[in-house]
Amino acid sequence: MPTPPRASSPSPALLWQGERRRLRDPRLDVAANLDLDDPTRGVRPHGDEAADTLLGVELRGPFHLADHWIRAGDAAAIYESADERRLRVTAMWRLHAGGGRVRAWELILSAQTALLHSDPRLVVVSRVAGGGRGGAARCAWGHGDGDGVVWRDEASPQAAAVLVVPGDDDARGGAGGAESVVVVGHPGEVERLAVRHDAGDVVVEAWLFAGDLEKGVLLRGRVLAAIGPAATARTWAGDLALAFAGTAPMLST
Repeated sequence: MPTPPRASSPSPALLWQGERRRLRDPRLDVAANLDLDDPTRGVRPHGDEAADTLLGVELRGPFHLADHWIRAGDAAAIYESADERRLRVTAMWRLHAGGGRVRAWELILSAQTALLHSDPRLVVVSRVAGGGRGGAARCAWGHGDGDGVVWRDEASPQAAAVLVVPGDDDARGGAGGAESVVVVGHPGEVERLAVRHDAGDVVVEAWLFAGDLEKGVLLRGRVLAAIGPAATARTWAGDLALAFAGTAPMLST
């Protein structure tokens, strides 16, 4: 079994609940769900009935769940491929302190192979259903400028964060009103962020592990997703993105 990815320990107050492989994050109004048997859906911030999904892992082929463990705010699972890539992927969904009415989650992803060479590319997918809670959603692209995050309306492959804002300011979200979603890739660990539209939904993709993977090498990367009040989204999303970018890199070996 590969060594679980190392990162800063979660707050003791952040705990996954549930049994076996179906877990709940009980923070705020509606518990978020995570099913380790279904990594493509990742975290469902509004429960199973809603179509929103955050930090799902697109494994690009048939996989099976080989092992899993739950430690406080960490839920980790090992997925082994059943195709010619022979990948062993460890996904750890970590409860992340957002503050106030902001809920956040961090995905720590790693990949290894038993082959001399393999294709390790993986995609972390977050879907905001219905274009962001009523009306056509707007996307803002975040760029760090050293002292903060600058949000721009133009799509950019150099952006470190994507903020999905409801198109209707009166759209309903949780009990606190309309909500926005931000997806942040850790600098140097995520190849690029991309946005596409699918049947009215906004889909944010974080691409990881470009290039070739050799036997004995462990690749690691992190993606953060959060949901919170739309009215103050550019402030709290910028603060989260800046803090996330400032955490120490997780070295691949």
